[in-house]
Amino acid sequence: MQLNLSPEMLLRAPALKNLLFSTEENLWEKLKEVGTPIPAGVAGRWVFFWRCEEENQDVERVHLFINRVTDKDHFETGWMQRIPGTNTWVVALDIMPGTVGTYSFRPCCKGQDLRPGPPPHDVYTGYLDGTSLYPPLIVDRGRGLSYYRTPATEQDSTSTKEIIAGHEWENLNKIATSKEEEKSEMPCAQTIKENIFFPRFAQAGNEFPSRPLYLYLPEGNLPPEAMLTIFDAQTWFGRLDLPGILKACQQSGFLPPIAVLGVAMETIPDRKATMGISPDFLDDLWEIAEKWAAQKGEKRGWNLEETPIRIISGESLGGLTSLYAAAKYPERYTHALAQSPSLWWNPQAPGMPHEFDPRKQPWIEKWARSLPETPSAQIALTAGALEQGAPEKLKALGQLLLMQGWNAKTRIYRGGHDYAWWSQSLVEYLKETLG
Repeated sequence: MQLNLSPEMLLRAPALKNLLFSTEENLWEKLKEVGTPIPAGVAGRWVFFWRCEEENQDVERVHLFINRVTDKDHFETGWMQRIPGTNTWVVALDIMPGTVGTYSFRPCCKGQDLRPGPPPHDVYTGYLDGTSLYPPLIVDRGRGLSYYRTPATEQDSTSTKEIIAGHEWENLNKIATSKEEEKSEMPCAQTIKENIFFPRFAQAGNEFPSRPLYLYLPEGNLPPEAMLTIFDAQTWFGRLDLPGILKACQQSGFLPPIAVLGVAMETIPDRKATMGISPDFLDDLWEIAEKWAAQKGEKRGWNLEETPIRIISGESLGGLTSLYAAAKYPERYTHALAQSPSLWWNPQAPGMPHEFDPRKQPWIEKWARSLPETPSAQIALTAGALEQGAPEKLKALGQLLLMQGWNAKTRIYRGGHDYAWWSQSLVEYLKETLG
């Protein structure tokens, strides 16, 4: 039996010809051997496959969602083609060399439709790639986000160690597990979670006055060398296991001991209320959340409030808030990592990213110019090369900050608006900052 594909698909992916003289089962056996996606036979082009399971036999269309590759303006390129007479779907896509990212498959049954916008807050309904080369980045009750990496040329490669790449986080966890017994006499690492009330935020009339806080305290007797405050803890702690990664990095000697205060966001409106530049929220974060963390640290004999390096980090709106907080409150934070900061956001006129006029100066630039003194905090700005318009805007912001005398640096990663590289960037940043 020969599987049939359209001439257009074979033209886009000539490498598929080698897989056609086969049954559907043999095709999938081969894919399991080589791992997906596979090279299309055209430079920079990759072929993704998905097969309907029994529960989805009535599927009419399948969309491959790849962050900033097949979403937003590129949504239509994500529709897959069904191989006639099979339950297998295929699509070939051009992806920049050296890119890391996430993807999932979204079947569409008769009468259903898919929207090109982002997925719901902290909910992952897309199907995983069962033959992927790498473990998934996020798993949510059998669904989630698969991870991919396209090879870089020698010129594109960076000095970043493989140990901090997104798909290597599981290997770090193996390191931690293998060393638990030999370090059993040391105080164990702890992760604490409590729901904490933010009084100022409540008095300001916000409908999300309470939220889960997470605290990671590293193993051992030595006090942490840094205190990291990070937003969107529901993902960093709940999905990506940041504590396990830092524990493994410490045990392997890659990073020193680090304590982490994680602040969770409950909904998308909650994210906008808290991280849309709210002084009430930031004051509660410092006076309530940081003090809560310090009290927990005292039980280990540590004074976390005297930790010399205090980092605040976030992505998207959290990235913008991290930049703002470190500049406005230099007595609170010595460093800030602003990943893909939402430069479109204006706290006086909240809107949506697509409503931002790129010809206008971002609010954060105007605010930075208005500061009476140059902030002392060290600022790191990062963005994904696939985030439309973001690299240019971020570079312009970075140049402005440097001209204003800030200690700021800018770096562009090959990825989208995506935890795939945010996770890599975070650990890399901690390594560069702490040595």
